[in-house]
Amino acid sequence: MVLKEIRAPIYNPRGKFQPKWSGPYIIKTILSGGATQLIDLDGNEFSTLFNLDQLKHYYP
Repeated sequence: MVLKEIRAPIYNPRGKFQPKWSGPYIIKTILSGGATQLIDLDGNEFSTLFNLDQLKHYYP
């Protein structure tokens, strides 16, 4: 299980108190070059791929 970094520059009045990670997600596949395909806990797949540098381990 992993958490995904939120990198989108979204205006949020909460400023530095906004969450920096979303998830948890499950890694479905790891492709060459470090790209990963994620699914959420309900089994829904993301249509985009994410790099491994955007993820960190999640320990429940």
